[in-house]
Amino acid sequence: MNSITNTQNSSGYLALALRQRMIIRWPLMKCVWDENDLEHSSVVALLALMAGHLANNRGKNVNIQRMMGHGLVHDQAEIICQDISSVIKNATPEMKEAYGKIEQAAQKQLIGTIPDELREIMEGYFEISGYEHGLTKACDTYSAYIKAAQEVAAGNRIEFGDALAKLENTVHFLREEYEEIDLIHRYFSKGFDKSVDSLLGNKK
Repeated sequence: MNSITNTQNSSGYLALALRQRMIIRWPLMKCVWDENDLEHSSVVALLALMAGHLANNRGKNVNIQRMMGHGLVHDQAEIICQDISSVIKNATPEMKEAYGKIEQAAQKQLIGTIPDELREIMEGYFEISGYEHGLTKACDTYSAYIKAAQEVAAGNRIEFGDALAKLENTVHFLREEYEEIDLIHRYFSKGFDKSVDSLLGNKK
């Protein structure tokens, strides 16, 4: 059995990653169902899994593992620097640049807590590029659309009606840019306002 040699403080990553459950999304809005970063990341990874297969079915040759990995880790810097509203993040070019630097520093610190044997491969999931990055980012946005659609379906239009309208417009353009998002929307969007019995096709 190989010996384990880790640099100092390289045993905290998993415990830190699981703290994503403590970062509540949509903090300024009353939700029917609260959502945390850990839940959100799992949704993005699931969407990336399906989008990746849809892309490869159409000859695009994306790395599904890399997309799923990015979906799982893409918000982990927030464990250290916290989440703030995108309106604030993008209020000015200077604010966007400053927060970007904060996120990069937090990400670097987090990666430093990964055991030596895993650090390089895990680090690769934080930064992906090209079509894989764009499609995974689109999955991230589509996850927000799902959340807004489900909140409105549950009667929470006062809080999420405006957000849903904006996200519907964004998703419209994403569907034009990424056929995989268009297919996911066509396959699944009609289920977001249904009960479990309805989704399973159960009839009384």
